Amino acid sequence: MRLNSGRFRACYQKALMRSPALEGRLMLQFSIGPDGRVLTAQVSTKLKDQALASCFARAMYRITFAAVRRPAPRREVVKVSYPWLLLAN
Repeated sequence: MRLNSGRFRACYQKALMRSPALEGRLMLQFSIGPDGRVLTAQVSTKLKDQALASCFARAMYRITFAAVRRPAPRREVVKVSYPWLLLAN
């Protein structure tokens, strides 16, 4: 996730242009398929900026996770909840 943080930062910076005091916690929930692709992505948040939530979800779909070769790759879908704390400067 750290390698792709720029995608999410860009979403937040765009949202800050609409609402400069926008701060809060955003929970990104997604699932990763056995091939490393994101299968589902959704945002749960109490922030009132739906464009920000949509941008985070779209950014998540553009990420692919590398398959781990050791131990043998699992043939399951992995569900992840990833928190983001958004603080305006």
